[in-house]
Amino acid sequence: MQMGGDFFDMRNHMKRTRIGSLAIAMSAMIFSVAASAQQASSDLPPGVIARQGGVDVTLQDVDAYAQRIPEKDRAGFFNNAQRIENMILNLLLQRQLSNEARSAKLDKNPDVQRQINLAEEDTLARVYLQRYRKDLKLPNFEMLAKEYYAAHQDEFGPPTARKTFDEVREALLKKLRDSYIETQVDQFTGDFRGKKLEANPDLVASLRTRFLPAGAALPSDAADQEPAKQKTANQNKAGGKS
Repeated sequence: MQMGGDFFDMRNHMKRTRIGSLAIAMSAMIFSVAASAQQASSDLPPGVIARQGGVDVTLQDVDAYAQRIPEKDRAGFFNNAQRIENMILNLLLQRQLSNEARSAKLDKNPDVQRQINLAEEDTLARVYLQRYRKDLKLPNFEMLAKEYYAAHQDEFGPPTARKTFDEVREALLKKLRDSYIETQVDQFTGDFRGKKLEANPDLVASLRTRFLPAGAALPSDAADQEPAKQKTANQNKAGGKS
């Protein structure tokens, strides 16, 4: 019996030894990875967030990326570690792929150049409207908010539980400010939309079939069918009268 007890004690000792060795090995591995990451990060130039495949992502790149996100949503977007990681990895991948495309001379392809031009125009138009919003001369919304509150009190609850002006002030100021800015933007862009327009109706009509696969039928369009249905109904109605 004593020998059996010694045997189990020895097995338990060996088991504890293996577990201890595994824990030491894992700790060493974690320390090695952390040390490598520390070394890698210390080798990066100031302002560079990450590097992969010979390309960098900088703080300035992230600032430029953030401009695509509505200002009201930016803080929430970046308050998420997974989203930040995905953004950085996607920017690195995009930059590596674009370098490969340039090496393959794809940027010299006329069709690709037109796509690049469209992307540039989209960015410039968006940035220009952002600057227009920023440079707008805003009126004093404090008095407007008080007037709005007085004229629309039903929006703020029943008389017995109506919110005071101070309780809704910030939200009301934001609502009036946003509404004013968007109205001004609509009027500003409307000036461009209102300029004389010339179009080639045949080319416009040809776009409906331009991207159809060979032999494919044009999908029915309810909006286009409506006038034809109305015409048939009118003809049937006229036939019934005669």
